[in-house]
Amino acid sequence: MTAYTLPDLPYDYGALEPHYSAQTLELHHDKHHAAYVKGANETFEKLEAGYGYSHWADGSRRFDFIAETNIPEIQPDNNPEYLQIRQRYVPDGRGRAEVGVKGADLGTFTGYETECWDACFQRTFFFSNVGKPQEGELTACAPDLQKDPPR
Repeated sequence: MTAYTLPDLPYDYGALEPHYSAQTLELHHDKHHAAYVKGANETFEKLEAGYGYSHWADGSRRFDFIAETNIPEIQPDNNPEYLQIRQRYVPDGRGRAEVGVKGADLGTFTGYETECWDACFQRTFFFSNVGKPQEGELTACAPDLQKDPPR
């Protein structure tokens, strides 16, 4: 993964005076924002992730993201956690998202959620196996969202 870099300010540190001192802006940019960039890069070094994007001639799209973490600061018991997200969209705006989590504080338990929405982005179906109530029926997920079209 490419490391994040802190971009230079597009103006001089003193450009915002008298409302914002050059010294304050320099400290804020060069220390505060630089710390966020450094922290993000250190975290992503410990994160193994992959993603994929597919699109088809009918205009439908799919995005997949999967990650394995083993970050002691987050998981002191040193159990890795796995996260998988799959989103599928069709040209009129309808879609389906599936999220799954396994490991870490969940032990061997796997948590997952499925959600579908209509062309106005209104939820038509929601299911979770982690105690949240189901909304709607799976039939509200249009058949063309159930699987990818042929290539």
